[in-house]
Amino acid sequence: MILLIPLSIFFVWFALRLAGDLSQSRARRGAAALGVRFASMADARLAWRFFEGPSGAPVVVVESALASSMVEWWPLAERLAKAFSVLVYDRAGYGFSPASRFPRTPDQIARELLRLLEHAGIRDPVILLGHSQGGLYAQKFARMYPARVRAVVFLDPLTAEASRMREELSRAEYRGSGDDKTSMIVRGRLISMFGLGPFFGPRLRKAPPFTLHAFSPDEQAWLLTHLTRSETWRTAWGEYHGARTREVRDELLPTLGFPNLPIRILFHAEVPLLSGSGKGGSITREQAEKVEAIRERMARRLLTLGNDARFVRSKRSNEYLHLQDPDLVESTLLEAASRGH
Repeated sequence: MILLIPLSIFFVWFALRLAGDLSQSRARRGAAALGVRFASMADARLAWRFFEGPSGAPVVVVESALASSMVEWWPLAERLAKAFSVLVYDRAGYGFSPASRFPRTPDQIARELLRLLEHAGIRDPVILLGHSQGGLYAQKFARMYPARVRAVVFLDPLTAEASRMREELSRAEYRGSGDDKTSMIVRGRLISMFGLGPFFGPRLRKAPPFTLHAFSPDEQAWLLTHLTRSETWRTAWGEYHGARTREVRDELLPTLGFPNLPIRILFHAEVPLLSGSGKGGSITREQAEKVEAIRERMARRLLTLGNDARFVRSKRSNEYLHLQDPDLVESTLLEAASRGH
């Protein structure tokens, strides 16, 4: 009788893992039908999709947020393809891209993106669209390969000064700010490790990005598969800590040199933490305003990267500007493209 309890637990775990594996297998098979391609290189194998715009249109390259899949960007890419060609991709370890054995540092990710552009035959300078942690990678790519960049548009970007949040906030304020992603990553790793994706799927579907756009059933399935892959959360852990080292802070401080490019910084509406977007704990209005002041100050520091830099605040979006304020993203890209070389 005693043996039945661990055996039952094992069979439930095995069934959940099997369901998760089958879901991931179906998602990967279906991806090819939607134009997802793969670029194999020495240090990574990257999944990507190209939304072709008018002949001669500028190319927008999306660098997504921490633990984000390119599927989240397909609705905006389809919209932008009226005026741009758009390349979206999964960094190694995310979405349809297998994990890489190389460390998830900004330098490594920039090198992989360069090889992806070469593989895709994109030789003209591109417009980088960097969201959150992707903003840090966009900045690094522009510094390493300035001749490959036409303009940079940041959406609520992570900056090299991210550690200031922990330094300037109390423990309670920092926990309530949502900037500490370690608990989110640990939860994701546990869910994927024990094959609990099918069990937690309904709960995940009630949170962003699912609640912010009418994704198709297939897109929802692929997003859910991504969020319940063990590789996703192992990679997110490496990226999260790899972006917050003293070396990165010293290399990417806005006061240091940056190529002469149009720079646009899009920032969310005021104090979104009060509308429930803060992850990790309750927070008062005074604390939320303090958090937002630090975030805005760090984002505005990016204005020092160049002479043609502008800061624009959304009137209706939290941190998911690409899903909640696509009009602003599109108009900003069109304006930046008109000023880029």
